Amino acid sequence: MIVQQEIQERGDEIKLRNTFNTDDIERANWYQRQHTNKGLMYENGELVGREIANIPVHEAAMLESV
Repeated sequence: MIVQQEIQERGDEIKLRNTFNTDDIERANWYQRQHTNKGLMYENGELVGREIANIPVHEAAMLESV
């Protein structure tokens, strides 16, 4: 969630800075690591990777557009 937007103007250049609050995302990722095999992913009984974090699609799209 965006908590602050700051616009800086320098002549013809405009810079937009968005500040995000990621507490809810970090809390959900912590809970997932604590309660679901520490984020380890298995396929056919074999360890195939570890999920570090989930970022909601709309949050990722905002980061990509900045």
